[in-house]
Amino acid sequence: DSVLYTITIDNAGPSDALAVQVVDTLPAEVSFDSASFVAPAVGSCVEAAGTVTCDLTGPLVDGGSFDITIDVTVEDTTPPEFTVCPEETTRACTDGGGATVGFDVLAVDACGVVTLVCADETERVVDPAGTFFALGDHTVTCTASDPTGNESTCSFAISIFDDTAPVVVCPDDIIVG
Repeated sequence: DSVLYTITIDNAGPSDALAVQVVDTLPAEVSFDSASFVAPAVGSCVEAAGTVTCDLTGPLVDGGSFDITIDVTVEDTTPPEFTVCPEETTRACTDGGGATVGFDVLAVDACGVVTLVCADETERVVDPAGTFFALGDHTVTCTASDPTGNESTCSFAISIFDDTAPVVVCPDDIIVG
């Protein structure tokens, strides 16, 4: 995102200021686009290694002021952060050779809305509200994405086991005669 900001320099005296220089260090996620003095002030600005240096041409008179307008681009380089990532979940089969498992997962981002998608080891989309898992061990990976394409992941295991003994139904005695 492009951001325009203004720096105002005031000379409170008691005399004119000579060789006025303004230095502004930009944060790592900010890149310099341009800078200009607001008329009637005249000067020049350069940027090197994230530091903007502006020099006023001529004196800044006692009681005078001038503005410098700086245009920068703020780049979101920080991925979303998971604030809730499930721990391993173990469930007994409940029906049809598996169990439905739900879980809580949450990610936040300082610069926008997070898109959250969870999938199992076969890349099948998994709904945190509840998804059927077959008997066995599974790995679920949730990916959080922000609008600028930064991503982070959180993975956890889901194990479905069978703890029900089989039931054998024997027929009544058969008499062969």
